[in-house]
Order: sequence, then structure tokens, then C-alpha cells
Amino acid sequence: MLSAPWAHYSASDQQVDVRLAGGAVVRIDVDGRDLEARFECFRIRARMIGQHAMRPRDPRFGTGITRLALLRGEEWITAPDGTEGPTIGTIANVQDSGRPGSRPWLALAACSVDDAVLFEAADGRALVVRCAVMPCTLSVIDDSKAIAHFVAERELVELVQPDV
Repeated sequence: MLSAPWAHYSASDQQVDVRLAGGAVVRIDVDGRDLEARFECFRIRARMIGQHAMRPRDPRFGTGITRLALLRGEEWITAPDGTEGPTIGTIANVQDSGRPGSRPWLALAACSVDDAVLFEAADGRALVVRCAVMPCTLSVIDDSKAIAHFVAERELVELVQPDV
């Protein structure tokens, strides 16, 4: 559905709504889960929500998506070692993320998570929608260098592959 031509999109820190050229609206947001005490994990999700009014924005993918990929990361928790910044609560773990398999051996728990989606157009323009650092929030990356850096820290699961 998200590989179809886009009419426009609207982004906030809670959701990205994409109006497809055919009129349907797809919402990208965050689905969070508590995996165990003091370890929560967030994954990205997309779902059709019908149609609603949206503030117009750049029709970045007006001709459709040539590459659509889930970006898979890994999240883990470690016990505080005194080198981290301030924590919340008296029994706080340190949560971090990175490329699958990159967790430290001292990790108390870890999970793989699809935490971003990459969109690329035929003209080379790209966009990443990712779970942000704050729980249940999103961030949008449209700078090519920042996208390359983020993608390098994730495993790609191709959904629509570019023509080679």
C-alpha cells in the first residue's frame, strides 16, 4: 500500500499520515510493548485509517516508491554502571539500540524490533520514519547523510526492491 504514489504526507511526533494518490490514508505510528520489568520495546506499524483532512505537504513520492524496506534493529537493557547520565527511578536500567547482534555481552535482556521504514523514489529522494528515542514517538529523517548513517545501523528487510 505505501509503495503506491503519494499525494502528500503530514508528520508529527506521534504519527505520519500518508494520503495516497487514490485517496486512502495510511497512518504510520508506534506500537509499544512491555517485555519484562523495566524493559519496553517499540516497533513501527502502518495501517489504513480511511480518509481525513490533511495539511498538504511536499508530494515527495508522487510517482510511487521504488524501494520500501523495514529497518530492523535490536534493543537491549544493561544495568547502570555509573557512567550514564541521570536516570528515572531508583532501580533504572540503561536501554540502548543498534544493529542486530550488536548488544553487549552484559545485556540483561534484548529483542529484535522493526523500528523504522525506508522509502526511496526513482529520483533518489528518500525518507526514513523511525521510532524516536522518547517512548511512543516518531521522527522523520529526510537528510541523505543522516539516512545513510541510520540505515548502516540497521538490517534491511526489503519489501519493494529497486530495479537493478
